[in-house]
Amino acid sequence: MPPRQIGLPQMDLDAPRLLAHCYLFELDRFMEQRSQKNYARFMDDIDAGTDTIEEAKRLLRDTDLVLQSRSLRLNAGKTKILSAIEAFQHFRVRDTRVLDKIESYLDSLPKGAPAADRALSIFARAVDKKYSQGYFKNGNGEKILKRTIGILNKYSFRLPDALFAAVVRLHPNLRDSALRNASICGFRREEFQAVDSVFRLGLVCDDYFRMVLAKRLVEAKIHYDGTEVASLKGILDVFPLDEMAPAYGALWLLSRYGLPTTLFSAITRCERIWMNDETLSRLVAGLWPRLAEDKTLAPKAANYLRNRLLPKGQSLLEFHLDIATVSTGYSRFKSILHAKNDSLPLKCGHDKFLMIQSVLRSTSAPTGDKAKLEKIHTQILTEPSYAMGGLL
Repeated sequence: MPPRQIGLPQMDLDAPRLLAHCYLFELDRFMEQRSQKNYARFMDDIDAGTDTIEEAKRLLRDTDLVLQSRSLRLNAGKTKILSAIEAFQHFRVRDTRVLDKIESYLDSLPKGAPAADRALSIFARAVDKKYSQGYFKNGNGEKILKRTIGILNKYSFRLPDALFAAVVRLHPNLRDSALRNASICGFRREEFQAVDSVFRLGLVCDDYFRMVLAKRLVEAKIHYDGTEVASLKGILDVFPLDEMAPAYGALWLLSRYGLPTTLFSAITRCERIWMNDETLSRLVAGLWPRLAEDKTLAPKAANYLRNRLLPKGQSLLEFHLDIATVSTGYSRFKSILHAKNDSLPLKCGHDKFLMIQSVLRSTSAPTGDKAKLEKIHTQILTEPSYAMGGLL
């Protein structure tokens, strides 16, 4: 693969992980042949231990030579040689052990028990206080903070408001973890306002945050207090329909929160983009179940899409039409559609929900199977934005 000056968009793909393995497997092999026992690599983050400073310098030299064979170099600004004491402090070994004990204790408590809620509340307040004191600024402090957010996510416990706002504003690497917390616990006006401030302050420098935000909002629980419509409209304002990645995010958001007419209007407004991109064409085709909710709009939308979708989009559109009309269309995916996903806030992914919509509208799927689907996925089917067919 020749070197390029333009990177791949990360979005929700495994591209960075795949590229790291493709480029750095030779370094892993070099370390193995060298019998380098104290070696760890996560993506392009490399750690290695030696007995002496001289050996560390030789290892750095050899590592850089291996990387040069792949047209890569070590980042001098991030490369450090640490003593054992410095490494202990930098890697926050004590903090890791403390978090291990906390997580083990929480695992030992019955789920939902008062003791668990009390422990999580104490833990969340302690993390909030430590953050305000600058505790996570040094060494691997940000990684420790990420793990603490992960623990709160694991037990569905909300981040303190001030900490959530600080993380999404000041820690780009932790934004997804914080947004996942809001997704699990429910987006409220406070979370929407914190996200809005990130855009108003000009702290978004690429499309990655927009894509992560769209993903987390589409899978999220929402707290309905009368402000959610204005909040969602404000979010959509930062997803311009004349650019590929933001258009993708806007359409995905509207596929949950938009009325069929609102969604169709957005699709027509950005047709110049998705008519020339296979990925976006497939996305638009996959939104057919939402458009089909409006019986007046459906024939017009079907003709519109058939005349404009690229081949892969055409195939996906026909897939949804088959599920809704052909008996074998549903039976092939019956086991998948009947499975819950407890890792998601609504126990069902939005993409699966779109398929379920097609099945429930089907003239060929057995009535008993439809009833079973409705029972299994009651949580998502009765969620207000889904039950009302959109909010915007």
